[in-house]
Amino acid sequence: PIVVQIDTVPLNAQIEITSAPAGLPDADALTVEFSGATPARFQRAEVYLRSAGLPAVNYRELCLQADGACIEQANLGSFFLCDAGAETPQDCVPPARQGVITMSETIQAVVFYAPNVDSPIEEDTVINLETNTESGRFTIRLVGVACRRVEEGDVCGRCGDGVVDP
Repeated sequence: PIVVQIDTVPLNAQIEITSAPAGLPDADALTVEFSGATPARFQRAEVYLRSAGLPAVNYRELCLQADGACIEQANLGSFFLCDAGAETPQDCVPPARQGVITMSETIQAVVFYAPNVDSPIEEDTVINLETNTESGRFTIRLVGVACRRVEEGDVCGRCGDGVVDP
């Protein structure tokens, strides 16, 4: 028998991260902006993690980050990171911090921005995601700008109705 050696490049796991509403992608980051929440009304976004290659994506540390470390809680400031089934911040259960996404599989997490009366006008935080992909680490930056009306007729982007809320 004739033996032919074939050299192949090892396959790397690949991940595709998107959101709805659409975030702003960067090399190893995605920025999701919230600008229509009031102290009486939250905003919701969905984040999708999809295995875009042949090998499965192993992820760990899917979490909100404070001072460079993952936190155990589902919320940080006015932001909530929840499992896919959450419809409101009150329903929030943190997603699995680690797992496997097989080829072409997508998992979903939900993010809420729910400022209260005492929240800063602008807040930001990050969701950290570590994977076995070539880049290894991915960041989802969350930016929230609370809509606060102080005079009759004030309108904040698409969230204002011109009425001053308590």
